[in-house]
Amino acid sequence: MDQRWKTSQRLCHFPLFFRTATGILSSAEDLSKWILALQEGKLLKDQKSIRELFTTIKLNNGDIGGFNKLTNGYALGWPTVVRTEHPAVAPVGGMRSALFVYPQDHLSIVVLTNLQGSNPEWFIDEIAGYYIPDMKAENGFGLSPNMKMLYLQTRADGYQNVALVYQKIKKKNKSFKVSEDEINSWGYQMMGRDLKNEALAVFKLNTELFPNSSNVFDSYGEILDALGRKQEAIMNYKKSLLLNPDNTNAANYLKDKK
Repeated sequence: MDQRWKTSQRLCHFPLFFRTATGILSSAEDLSKWILALQEGKLLKDQKSIRELFTTIKLNNGDIGGFNKLTNGYALGWPTVVRTEHPAVAPVGGMRSALFVYPQDHLSIVVLTNLQGSNPEWFIDEIAGYYIPDMKAENGFGLSPNMKMLYLQTRADGYQNVALVYQKIKKKNKSFKVSEDEINSWGYQMMGRDLKNEALAVFKLNTELFPNSSNVFDSYGEILDALGRKQEAIMNYKKSLLLNPDNTNAANYLKDKK
């Protein structure tokens, strides 16, 4: 799911012989001392060697390859997070432990758990945001450059003006584009924070930018329903179903509606 392992409620014993170095145990303090020793040149004296250790290797076809969309590359023995802002080296293990080194930010974070399926690599960036404000989701971290621009300007000018903000940016930069999926994710992020009116404005913008998409009207109908605007929700779910007759979500919603 979202390129993550799907877990069940089952608890499993992880045999010692499956563990790295025959089951050697390291504490967060042990790992922090190792990171400091590495970066201070106590383990590798040449800084060039340390940089090489952290450098993502390209495959024979020139691309990079990793586990998923987050740990999307591989260096000398460990995964990497390849991105324009705040890249990281990211050893992970057993779906329950992770160590992120942010070479450009002089920051490292260690999270060790005994809960398989907790996948701490998916929330370590959130922890980093407490030390690097630019990495907070509310500051637009993780968004594409265009989406971040739209998000930050909307936050400054007010969500009620999101369509005007988009038009202003587009007027200054004719090539400015954001995708339907990016805007939809933004809307659901607002819903997740219980900012329903802000989500409403975002989903409405998506219907204006992508009027032939069934999905945008489905999402717009969802937020209208959450706000108690049932008749408008019905109209938008009908529009979604018209654009995509296979949309079972819209069909199920409309099943008992007049």
